[in-house]
Amino acid sequence: MPDQPWILLLHGAQNDHSVWEMQAKTMAQTGWNVVSPDLPCHGQSEGQPLVTINAMADWVASLITELGIINPVIAGHSMGSLIAAELATKSQIGCKQLILLGTSLPMPVSDQLLAMTKENPAEAMRLICKWSHNPGKTLCGPHSAMDIASASQRLMERIHQENSALTLFSDMNACNTYQPDLKALQDILIPVHVIAGEADKMTPLAATRKAADCFPNCQLHSIPSAGHALMTESSEEITDLMFSILNHSL
Repeated sequence: MPDQPWILLLHGAQNDHSVWEMQAKTMAQTGWNVVSPDLPCHGQSEGQPLVTINAMADWVASLITELGIINPVIAGHSMGSLIAAELATKSQIGCKQLILLGTSLPMPVSDQLLAMTKENPAEAMRLICKWSHNPGKTLCGPHSAMDIASASQRLMERIHQENSALTLFSDMNACNTYQPDLKALQDILIPVHVIAGEADKMTPLAATRKAADCFPNCQLHSIPSAGHALMTESSEEITDLMFSILNHSL
């Protein structure tokens, strides 16, 4: 609807729009225009994987223009948080609020894991899923922590098989090589909310705190017992928190 506010939800490495399913549904039901795109070579999007965060941000910026999105809130998870931060530095986007989940600025990837994404991608995906979830997380509802971790691994495997075997390395290398413009981040005066999982092994809480310090107008929110896969593993907590942020309750 043209008179409703916009929110853009950006997925992370070797993921697609489905990781935002609960949040997208809730936002759409509460008066938001929700856009949750699959980046090229992810999910339902064709093409070759984009090899840098800047190229991904340019692609999303073109999508924003094409769809006529005005003054969006931009939320991004992991790799998507880097894209979101880069987009917020572009004045033509008119981003009015930034929500970064599972972030680190920069976001280095170990040489061993990066090599494994090429040489043994099945093992790399298994380890990424293991490190992205907290097996001790207590969940309410029909799905166990093991169910959620297994679903995450199946998503990564599906992208590997149906989109491209190059996507995992390309995404992880893009994160590893991205060097944020810290001066440009300091010039972002809109409200920024950084959300961290206290049990996150991929972007640990200490690194997330440093990322939050990059922005002059930032609040840091930590989710107890949550790992890196925040939107699926801690879906209710994240949905409630984002709802409060969007409704200016925080």
